[in-house]
Amino acid sequence: MNIIESGISFRGLSNRSRTTRIILHHAAKATCSVQDIQRWHLANGWAGIGYHFVVRKNGTIERGRPEHTQGAHASGSNFDSIGICFEGNFDAETMGAAQKNAGIELIQYLKNKYGISKVYGHRDLMATGCPGNKFPFNDLVAGRMNNPYSGWVKDEKGWWYRNANGSYPKSCWLKLDAWYYFDEQGYALSGQWIRYKNKWYYLKSDCRMATGWQKVDGRWYYLKQDTGEMLTGWQEVGGNWYYLSKSSDDLPEGAMATGEMKDGNHTYYLQDSGAMLKGWIKRKGSWYYYNEDNNCQPIGSMMRNHWQGGYYLKDDGRMASGEVLEIGGERFEFGADGKVKK
Repeated sequence: MNIIESGISFRGLSNRSRTTRIILHHAAKATCSVQDIQRWHLANGWAGIGYHFVVRKNGTIERGRPEHTQGAHASGSNFDSIGICFEGNFDAETMGAAQKNAGIELIQYLKNKYGISKVYGHRDLMATGCPGNKFPFNDLVAGRMNNPYSGWVKDEKGWWYRNANGSYPKSCWLKLDAWYYFDEQGYALSGQWIRYKNKWYYLKSDCRMATGWQKVDGRWYYLKQDTGEMLTGWQEVGGNWYYLSKSSDDLPEGAMATGEMKDGNHTYYLQDSGAMLKGWIKRKGSWYYYNEDNNCQPIGSMMRNHWQGGYYLKDDGRMASGEVLEIGGERFEFGADGKVKK
């Protein structure tokens, strides 16, 4: 519940000695605000608006007279009561759900705050028709909401989501602006991995399900764009290949690998960004060739014991240079540039 401070001033007020009742009113005007009622009551010669709160049709609650002061809304009953006025003329119209639900929340809040058990309509105390024949007095006092607001609610334990019928999701996923997961108590999980149907998902600090690249505890993971599930193994993302660890690898499952790594019988080299390198690469003073065409072995795998464009890759993958080798029964002398000398 959000109470809007009106900032209006008063000419002179006295404090209540006790608070034992709430008295409900209508404005008898289809449209009005705290400022409107302030002008009307000042014109009556009063210190200012006589009500402590005004509940608008859109569900907004505006503060009128300071809550601890004596009101001017029900003659003979102001000394121990809080006055609430509802925008509208409820002899001629019915109250909408937003206004009604806001009124229920305000009444319940004040009852709890002051230990109040008595709520009256203005006409219960004076010879008046206020708050109108169509005013939903019994529903407001009993707390019978119409179509409770759906939306996020935060309490001391965390965030949960209220459905339009007042229920809330628990132990399930819910698609709103993004996907969210709610635990068995109905709270949205955040900042953690969850395993659901044998797949891993990550809930960010704002409770939204992560998709795409996500850095967790210093390591990068890739979550499938449409479903959010953690991917493992070789994955092509944005035109580059990445290796995301499997459960049998040394890294945490799904973590992006960098540097030199082996997968089966082949060796690969991954940049700091995780992108797999291809073609000729110079590392630690030696040249290596990582397959580019998927012809005789997987793309990106280091070539060994293989001729590549007139150059030779030895058993450890390094390009032969400044040395003499016997290859296939023939003797080859390699210059410092790796080319075979004639």
